[in-house]
Amino acid sequence: MIKLKEVGILSYGYIVALVAAFLCFIQALFIVPMVNTIIGILSEAGELDTIGMGIGSSLPTWLTIVLIISLPIFGAIYGFIFGCIGAIVYNLAAKITGGIELSFEKAQPRKRKPARRHSNVIIEEEPVASVEAQNQDSGNTEYAEDVVEIAEE
Repeated sequence: MIKLKEVGILSYGYIVALVAAFLCFIQALFIVPMVNTIIGILSEAGELDTIGMGIGSSLPTWLTIVLIISLPIFGAIYGFIFGCIGAIVYNLAAKITGGIELSFEKAQPRKRKPARRHSNVIIEEEPVASVEAQNQDSGNTEYAEDVVEIAEE
């Protein structure tokens, strides 16, 4: 057994930031259209007029784009901060408990199939003989010899 006694604070923060940015981008692709739909429904019902937002029946296009871009950026910032805090907390807990026990197994290398020299073409004797006869008539015997060599392999 191997024990994980310490986690690199910045490296863990970077990983969590990247994952959080990706997840926030995916969420933004769903949340922004839902907010747009809710605003449209409320404005049709006359509920937004009393609020005084003045945005009409949906979000402006520029605001939609800004939200889809800014949500992953804020997610990455918060992911980095909380990832670093999480790494610090883990390192403190690992000092007290001794860390997490991990078990690894050495992977067996994959056996690669040998590359084939020729494709799965089956050459029968009769076509070779007829090709050979045709090439003798034309005076080209080199091609017929190549075909015979391939058939023998």
